[in-house]
Amino acid sequence: MQLIVKYFLSFILFNFSFLLTTAQWYDPEKVNKKAGEIYESAYEDAQAGKYPNAITKLNDALKLEPKFVDVYLSRAGIYANLKNYSLSVNDFESGLKLDSIYASSYLLPYSISLAGIGKFTEALKAVANFLQNKKLNEQSIKAATYRKKTYEFAVAQQNKIKDNTYLFSPINLGDSINSKSLEYFPSLSIDGKKIVFTRRENNDEDFYESTLQNDKWSAAKLLQGKVNTNLNEGAQNISQDGQLLVFTGCNYPGGQGSCDLYFSLKTKNGWSEPQNLGPTVNTDFWESSPSISPDKRAIYFASGRAGGFGGRDIWVTHLLPNGKWGNVENLGEAVNTIGDESCPFIHADNETLYFNSNGHQGYGMTDLFLSKKVSDSTWTVAQNLGYPINTIDDEGSLIVAADAKTAYYASDNYNSKGGLDIFSFTLRNDIKPTKTLW
Repeated sequence: MQLIVKYFLSFILFNFSFLLTTAQWYDPEKVNKKAGEIYESAYEDAQAGKYPNAITKLNDALKLEPKFVDVYLSRAGIYANLKNYSLSVNDFESGLKLDSIYASSYLLPYSISLAGIGKFTEALKAVANFLQNKKLNEQSIKAATYRKKTYEFAVAQQNKIKDNTYLFSPINLGDSINSKSLEYFPSLSIDGKKIVFTRRENNDEDFYESTLQNDKWSAAKLLQGKVNTNLNEGAQNISQDGQLLVFTGCNYPGGQGSCDLYFSLKTKNGWSEPQNLGPTVNTDFWESSPSISPDKRAIYFASGRAGGFGGRDIWVTHLLPNGKWGNVENLGEAVNTIGDESCPFIHADNETLYFNSNGHQGYGMTDLFLSKKVSDSTWTVAQNLGYPINTIDDEGSLIVAADAKTAYYASDNYNSKGGLDIFSFTLRNDIKPTKTLW
């Protein structure tokens, strides 16, 4: 008899819980008044970007009203903005569990946070449920349909990747390189012992270098010479032999356009005064993020010039016998799209190109891709580097050492010391270039 009663009570509790999550009971007008006032104050803080203050107040509101559904949903949105997708998912699920009808309009952002932690199958289910709502406006349908497409792509990619043993574990390069300022655009000498990168402090970008000594990076210091100025320079690339630096200079006197490509040579007195690559390379349009081939006879770069496939394309210029840079060539539709492609990096093998794009199918915003050179004018179809290298957020530049396995990139998704930091990680086997001896 006791077993029957116990089973009956469990059955009743289960069904009561089910009813709570499938019938709307929550009424925001009936929450604790003081909790409601705290919530309104938290909302104002969130609108002003004061996220820590907002979270503290939302926590206080929950103490007064533990079933305050709007608090869970709002806090979930704040965590998503902070890219803390795990906590965001927890809060969305708490809100949905309390009242799935009321919270159903949040299924789209819930799906995005699920995708943020790599749960693409669950994200696909959530967005499919969201699209079943017959009252959605055109903008919501468009946004959800776009996300649905990215989740379907992500699920398909997971099925394609055969290496189930691969562990993506980015390593912060440490205090010698990273700081509370922004560090990005790493470039590496062929022996892997010198790294040059851009640091942004007080809205001014400068180039720094560090040397690998006994498996530790030395304290970064400014590049010596005349390459660093009070003007806007960034997106640099050092040649494999460490003797040539090509970079982006914006609003320089005598420039061809807003942002041009410049070069500097290493001398006994430091880096030489920058020189413009000239009108065959630079135009009235935007030129940026150059990458020098290992033989220093080609420079790959991004440009918004006319004659491309869309917004910004990747182009290449070759060194002529007279020492000048020749007319530029577009890398073609295997690489470029109607969207934007940027941050090219040609590996030491002189055939594997890494770049970012928002035009090729990806996980959300801007993803990282690779393409292999077939001939000077032909490239293989761009290959997405896959999750978790690519995420639902923007991915910037990526470089790969000559060992063909160690990659470096800038990210703010992990244990950064302040905004963008430079990390290293080991590449998955199927996206490695050819190992190069030096």
